[in-house]
Amino acid sequence: MSIVNNANPGSQINLLCLIVSTLYKNQGTLNREELFELCRPQKLLWNKNSKTKFKEEFDFWQKKEVCLWRENEIGHLELIDFSFDSCSVENISKYVHSKLFLNIDNDFLIYENKTYAPLYRVLSFLNLIDNFQPFAKKNLSSESLDECLASHFKDFLLNNEERPIFLEWCHFLGYLELIATESRSRVYVVDPTKVISSNLGIIFDSIVEYHVKDFMAALGRSLPVLGFGSYSIKTRNVLETNLAKEIFDPKIPMTLSLALHRLVLEGKLRLLPGADDQNAMQLQLPNGSKSISKIIYLEREA
Repeated sequence: MSIVNNANPGSQINLLCLIVSTLYKNQGTLNREELFELCRPQKLLWNKNSKTKFKEEFDFWQKKEVCLWRENEIGHLELIDFSFDSCSVENISKYVHSKLFLNIDNDFLIYENKTYAPLYRVLSFLNLIDNFQPFAKKNLSSESLDECLASHFKDFLLNNEERPIFLEWCHFLGYLELIATESRSRVYVVDPTKVISSNLGIIFDSIVEYHVKDFMAALGRSLPVLGFGSYSIKTRNVLETNLAKEIFDPKIPMTLSLALHRLVLEGKLRLLPGADDQNAMQLQLPNGSKSISKIIYLEREA
């Protein structure tokens, strides 16, 4: 029952956003039946199939391991630790992301682990390779993803029902940028700038400056599919059997390198060179590599 399979509960991002925004506006005041009526009035498009799908989506995000809402002691529904001052799509994305990555699934590389694990492992994979970074010759689509998985990550293929929904999830969570819609297919590039930017305050916590390797560790704690995160490290160990080890150490993958460079251009980070630092890491950019020793959070510095 994977959230990246359109046939399964948990896969409908639009319904998830509808429920979260409705509960945000009516926090702790609606019971289940009132929520259903408010989101899907019986007089408007409330056929048996849509009612069943909505119920399944609601139940999935209340009763599964990743829980977004709950019933209080009087049977009214409330979001769990929704701490944002508005219910924009960006804040819903950040909220869902925090719940999806709250606990590490140590068995995510077991193929039969289907509920959330396909998102964790293939997203880690895409952020480690440079096939679909913004300056790559090929863009990311359902078809190109299938080809790439077959070549480099063949034990973890996604089927035809899963690939489009997987890409929608990655875009919703801030790891992809949509660049075109061709016929029925959407085309993306891998660019985690948005999700990193929205988590900089958490990544740096009360810190202003990190050594680059400490930053990669802090990044991985907040976003486990990036940096020295648990999912990223374990995925790269699998990839080393198919791809050259030197693309990972001491080099920063190009997708992450470009995201950090973009955050520099946006005035959010400063990267300090590390020519004499034996623990420096190499930023990979289209015009060559650059040695980085320290990363400074400018918004906190100010």
